[in-house]
Amino acid sequence: MRKKQIEIARALRKEDAKKNTDAKVAAKLGVDRSTVSKWLKKNGSNVKRHNTSDRPDARVKIPPKERPKVAKRVNKGEETEQVAADYGITTRQVRSIVAAENKEKQKKEERKKLLKELGTETIDIHHGDFRKITGKLIADNSIDLILTDPPYNKEKLAARVLKPGSWCLAYAGHSFLVEVINLMGEYLEWGWPFAVGHTGGDSRFRKHKIQVGWKPIVGYYKPPLSVWWDWFPDVVSGGREKADHKWQQPVVEAEHFIKNLTLKNAVVLDPNLGRQWIGIDIDRHCVETARSRIA
Repeated sequence: MRKKQIEIARALRKEDAKKNTDAKVAAKLGVDRSTVSKWLKKNGSNVKRHNTSDRPDARVKIPPKERPKVAKRVNKGEETEQVAADYGITTRQVRSIVAAENKEKQKKEERKKLLKELGTETIDIHHGDFRKITGKLIADNSIDLILTDPPYNKEKLAARVLKPGSWCLAYAGHSFLVEVINLMGEYLEWGWPFAVGHTGGDSRFRKHKIQVGWKPIVGYYKPPLSVWWDWFPDVVSGGREKADHKWQQPVVEAEHFIKNLTLKNAVVLDPNLGRQWIGIDIDRHCVETARSRIA
């Protein structure tokens, strides 16, 4: 009886290794999954490799487009060892990818829930050069917060469209911080230097051999300023989010400033999470990506 079951288990695995996982074979034969794993491993590894000389290599990087596929296979019940073998990586890498993808999926579901609560009628995304189209789109003194990256050529726009007392927050690289401050200071009042802490390991500024653990967000406002908000931290960290674009910034960071520096029904300018917002980008692909994220 046992010998026959082992033969069936091996035959099923040979027939389709992806479909006939240890768990599914065990269910068919009415035995424990661990038992099936032992049977298959006695006759050599039950992991099917495309090349017997291949060995797991932690240095192998999985392209971003493949990472969701890796997670999908494991989440459907396929053996982690088999997925790792197919990509030539370690099982630890597979588990790490699955955890990261599942976390990102959860974040997207939370964003969808929030957007449903807000209503998509509060969202307006346009394709075009903001220097040419904002004159017709956005009225003077109509914006409650500008949150942008990069900051260049935004200072004149901010001075025109911001409501008095509203902020313009701009991500700025360390190397160009003085330049950004000088440009924005011509049209707006200096407010505060905010910071975003790096969570994925320090980056390196090789010119000065400095390990950079944070990035600046310069804060300017349109006077006069009335401080109506409660105390809030000037340091935030949203982790690493680059799934949709190489310059993508984490939603958590935008949410931190929007929640603390705007009121309900406020209008935020730039393609970031807000209460109501207007987004503009010259890159059509970025526009379509933004629209798809809020659809």
